[in-house]
Amino acid sequence: MDSRRFSPPRDHKPFPSLKQAARSAAIPAGKARILAIDDEPANLLTLGAALASEFDLQIATSGAMGLSLAAQAPPDIILLDVMMPEMDGHETYRRLKAEPSLRAIPVVFVTALGDSDAESSALAQGAADYITKPVNVNVARHRIRNLFERERLRTQVEAQRDRLEQLVAQLEHASQGLEQTVADRTAELRSLAMELLAAETRERREIAGDLHDDLGQNLAVAKLKLSALALPDEDRDFCRHCRLQLNEVEAMIDRSGRSVRSLCTQLSPPVLSHFGLGPALEWLAEEMERIYGLCVRMHLGEIAPLDETTNSALYRIVRELLINVWKHADVSGATVTLSTHAASGGMVVSVADAGVGFDAGQTLQPSAKHSYGLFSIKQRIDFIGGVMRIESQPGKGTVVTLTIGGNTRGQTGVSANRGLA
Repeated sequence: MDSRRFSPPRDHKPFPSLKQAARSAAIPAGKARILAIDDEPANLLTLGAALASEFDLQIATSGAMGLSLAAQAPPDIILLDVMMPEMDGHETYRRLKAEPSLRAIPVVFVTALGDSDAESSALAQGAADYITKPVNVNVARHRIRNLFERERLRTQVEAQRDRLEQLVAQLEHASQGLEQTVADRTAELRSLAMELLAAETRERREIAGDLHDDLGQNLAVAKLKLSALALPDEDRDFCRHCRLQLNEVEAMIDRSGRSVRSLCTQLSPPVLSHFGLGPALEWLAEEMERIYGLCVRMHLGEIAPLDETTNSALYRIVRELLINVWKHADVSGATVTLSTHAASGGMVVSVADAGVGFDAGQTLQPSAKHSYGLFSIKQRIDFIGGVMRIESQPGKGTVVTLTIGGNTRGQTGVSANRGLA
């Protein structure tokens, strides 16, 4: 462009010379700053005069000078001429975008009128907009205003995004802290539950021992003494009456003795502490058939040994489940299976029946009208580090599976879509 054709309006304020503009990196505060990079910037000076009330224009006469000024004081917008000697607009643009501190500044390419290839190339590189020469001041003003408005909105959006990211990070940190707190409290509760179960197991064993050694022995001695009691023969009718009464007392002592033995085995089955869970469940199966008439089929596989507290808890839970079958399933038999979980390596105990079934999802709710004790069982299984899975459907039977030990993560607790054939 020919700088001699430039004739500034009469009422405009004089611009500094190009050398002064090149030397000065300090731009007055309060207005948006535009850096114009053009080896013949007369048209841009005309534009700067027209926009003086809104913007401050800084001019560089080469790509190298523009990079230097931008690095010293990054402007808000850069107007960049495409055709310049030594370093053209495309190379200047590439170097601007290579600088982390400058790459976000929007660049408006200034192209010759009708040079559509240059305009297309500029936009393809990522230019924010383009202005054609000779510069139409009104069009350029609107484009620059629109660009500043877009940048203002983009800045606001980025600020909101950064704030949201900070909030998300804070929430994630708080969530992690809460999860850790919950995990710690759960571990404490689980440890306390195991201590309570261990204490309960000891107390049951001690009470059973006291009943057997004290009350049971006293009943046995009383029976022996009654059996050895001799009655005089003088009054046969009286002796006959006394003998009948003694026989009744002896029968009562027999029943009391059996009740004491039953209480002892229910409190702490000796077979459980002496031989382990498998034999104890076999004995339980016999007792269920003898007392309740429920035929229990046992399938015992190889299982890893567990501690006495866990064995005691599992034994009592299986007993509760079998009594549930007897009370509610409307069947005469059930199946108990002990095995090792192939994936987790833990012990698996299942109690299955082909009875009436139920809605498992509703039953496990604390407020359920008929929970059959399953909610309490689930809590106890959770406390000893296990998982309870219920598979049931009305009319299609029930399978309750307990997995203890090993890696039980990822196992679900309820299934209402599968029943027994």
